[in-house]
Amino acid sequence: YLIGDIFTRDCEGGYIEFFLSRISNRVSYFISKVAIVFITSNLLFLCCLINIIIISFVYKLPFKGKYYYEVVTFSIKSGNNIITTLAIQYGLFILTLSTLGLFILIISLIFNNSFYSFIGVILLVLQGLNVVFRDQSKIYFSPMAQGIVSLHSPFCFYGISGIPDPTFQNFTINYSINYLEIMLVLLFAIGCFRIRNMNISRKG
Repeated sequence: YLIGDIFTRDCEGGYIEFFLSRISNRVSYFISKVAIVFITSNLLFLCCLINIIIISFVYKLPFKGKYYYEVVTFSIKSGNNIITTLAIQYGLFILTLSTLGLFILIISLIFNNSFYSFIGVILLVLQGLNVVFRDQSKIYFSPMAQGIVSLHSPFCFYGISGIPDPTFQNFTINYSINYLEIMLVLLFAIGCFRIRNMNISRKG
């Protein structure tokens, strides 16, 4: 919701014609919007982290012991620590949110209307819910699923008896990082192309 209007508001207010009086300013303008997406993603992660800490203190959850979340428990048993595990979650969280935010921004640029970007996000969320809770065979292609550490190999195998599902064998943290980075580069390239070639005049 925060990202959807950062471009269209400039258009509706007539500010974009003032900002982009020269074609050379357009890419810089777009990069500033991408920076807002990244900053907003970090702020949301910080809010989530603060909520986790507050809830931990309210319910007196221990920082040591058997009550760790399974991902944390497995990560520690694998030789990592909580900071490393948090860094992994941070990386996936920020990349996923930035990809989603940039996707919203690109849709707004293409249609010059934030309404279509919200429709796109709803479709992505529905596809993500289907992949996570029903048909996990398409997990490799779901942008939403990339940010969930517990779905990744080897975390998803912890505590599961028997032979691990080969569906998740190659769904690793590195895979998701590469996937999201490629998506970000692709969306950024589309955004730069669009902003350089679009008609920014309100009459147009």
